[in-house]
Amino acid sequence: TWHVDGLEREAEVTASGELLELEEEVRSEQVPSTVRAMALVKLPNAQSIKFIKLKSGNYEAEAMIDGTEHEITMTADGREIADDD
Repeated sequence: TWHVDGLEREAEVTASGELLELEEEVRSEQVPSTVRAMALVKLPNAQSIKFIKLKSGNYEAEAMIDGTEHEITMTADGREIADDD
């Protein structure tokens, strides 16, 4: 885990250097509007939503609601899908 411009990055790499997984926190204004809209629908009452762009091009939205962490995974067009990381 490391940070770029205050945003978290995570990567999983094999011993031979193959990139298996990459997660990049992105600012909400950099996320497609369809993803932001679905996150607001699926994560009601969230005080703030953290967006993560995945290696696959999909997005995760993470939020704390009533002290419990919630997460959804979506395609870039805002369709909710099974967790792909």
